[in-house]
Amino acid sequence: MTILVGCRADESGIAALSLAALLARSADTDLVVCSIVADAWPVDPTNLDAEFLAYLERVAQQHLDQARARLPEDIRATYVARHAGSIPKGLMEAAAEHDADMIVVGSSS
Repeated sequence: MTILVGCRADESGIAALSLAALLARSADTDLVVCSIVADAWPVDPTNLDAEFLAYLERVAQQHLDQARARLPEDIRATYVARHAGSIPKGLMEAAAEHDADMIVVGSSS
């Protein structure tokens, strides 16, 4: 069994990460921590969109680094960032790629 958790740096994301860690520990299973970079438009590498996309990638990596620092050491976790047309689509694709049996996300504001 594998659990995928959507990674965000806000309070909702921290709660989701805590729940996912609890479930992973209880089930003695692996956790995939996933941060999605939403590609909402086609990026033209010759203009500022490329710079904004690079910024979003850095933010996604920062979220993963924060999640890594928050998770207890006894949790087996993989950290991935991926691009997708939307966050839900990216989470579903990541779940399929990692053969996840469950997806944990935080509540929306």
